Amino acid sequence: MKKFLWSLIIILVAFLAIAITFMALSPKNMTYEAEQTIDAPPHMVYNLVNDFTKWTLWSPVMQLDPETINTYSDLTMGPGARWSWKGNELVGEGQRKIIEAIEAESIKTEIEFSGIPTISRGQWIFTKDGDKTRVTWAYEGGDTAFPFRPFNVMYKRGFKKTYQKGLDKLKEVAEQRAKNKMYRGYQINDDFIDARIYLMNRQEVRMENVQQFYAQNLGALFMKAQKSKMTMDGMPSGLFFNDLSNSNTVDMAAAIPVEEEKSVEGAQMLNVPEGRAVQVNYYGDYSGISEAHAAIEDYIRDYGLLKTMPVVEEYMTDPGEEKDPSKWLTRIIYYIQDN
Repeated sequence: MKKFLWSLIIILVAFLAIAITFMALSPKNMTYEAEQTIDAPPHMVYNLVNDFTKWTLWSPVMQLDPETINTYSDLTMGPGARWSWKGNELVGEGQRKIIEAIEAESIKTEIEFSGIPTISRGQWIFTKDGDKTRVTWAYEGGDTAFPFRPFNVMYKRGFKKTYQKGLDKLKEVAEQRAKNKMYRGYQINDDFIDARIYLMNRQEVRMENVQQFYAQNLGALFMKAQKSKMTMDGMPSGLFFNDLSNSNTVDMAAAIPVEEEKSVEGAQMLNVPEGRAVQVNYYGDYSGISEAHAAIEDYIRDYGLLKTMPVVEEYMTDPGEEKDPSKWLTRIIYYIQDN
């Protein structure tokens, strides 16, 4: 019996020694990285990561639990943006925060998992590779208590595999977007358009009065054009000279495209040269047009483009003839600055 007990003690001591050695040799934190090459420009891939609301399109969290509850801070992109999630046993609960972002180059995040006191870190690197983007997604866990360090070795392969699945999905989403140029349900048209001359009345207008201003001034412009024997060269338009999303007032003009420039009392003329422009066809009444503008803004960010003013809304449908608002067509045009 004593011999058996001594044998058991020796086995336990040996096992304990092996376990302690394994703990000592195991890294104090888990680190790994995954890499993928994506056939899309760096700005586009960067934007799909830098905006937490876009993670639902590709994140491995959503692949593990599509019913995950996501909560976002008021700021959803760039430094200071926060995303909290709560999912099943595979996803758990936690929070991710962007602490640094260099446009189209890199992103750094901090990650907190519920029940774990340490902070983990993530890093993204976006490298232009010809017409493609090489993406590296790295993870560094917080310091692990000594007895649990072997888990950093045991689970590393599985976590890295999950990250790789996320990058594979990111590749699918980005390449589909680059191929189809569909944004928020709108088809983006990127092309060159001819020069235009506008007869216009330009003022600063409160956002809630935009339609009223346009309606009040359009008739007067038509009369001035007829009196000056000017020929129209397109549909009546709204011209916007400042960012529509960050102001309570808008610098805008009611405008009519005409064939030639003339001096007209009580109105101004504007020449817009030919050049590259990004366009969307929007169908519906004016209340829903902001989403079409947002689609163009997304596209411009994805390709690292610079817009020039004015932004043009070309009203292609006469509501007096077409009574169904869902058939009213507005062509939205953003001019792009040459690089």
